[in-house]
Amino acid sequence: MGWFIVSIVLPLIAPLVALAVFKTLPLPVGFTLIGTFKDGQLCWIALGFCASALYEIATPATGGPPLRSGTIAWINGALVGVLVLSAMTAAGGAVFSTPSLRKPGVKWYVHYKCLVTSLIMTLFAAACYAVVHLNLFSLNP
Repeated sequence: MGWFIVSIVLPLIAPLVALAVFKTLPLPVGFTLIGTFKDGQLCWIALGFCASALYEIATPATGGPPLRSGTIAWINGALVGVLVLSAMTAAGGAVFSTPSLRKPGVKWYVHYKCLVTSLIMTLFAAACYAVVHLNLFSLNP
């Protein structure tokens, strides 16, 4: 449980904790919580999850049962794919910013599609990292 809190939960809530500190500063008018995440900033967390999982695959813990070779190939491929997409989304979100106010009649998830995409990639990367770390697809059931 400690691993999950430190490796998964903490990176997800750290930006919110940082915002609490930033609230003591004179923030610009119109600053919103959604503005902190709307342009794909969660993808940086996904990049960290992917890198950690790829490292654990490359250097397996001694004494633990290894992952099946077919499983390793699929997880490696998925992690590299999410890694590339997350990097592109984070960089693209920084260049092509989403306006804070959405137009009337536009659904929130359509307007904030970069946020939704980054959230999905971050959750997928966290799930893959948990599968790798906890050896959920090991040779020994």
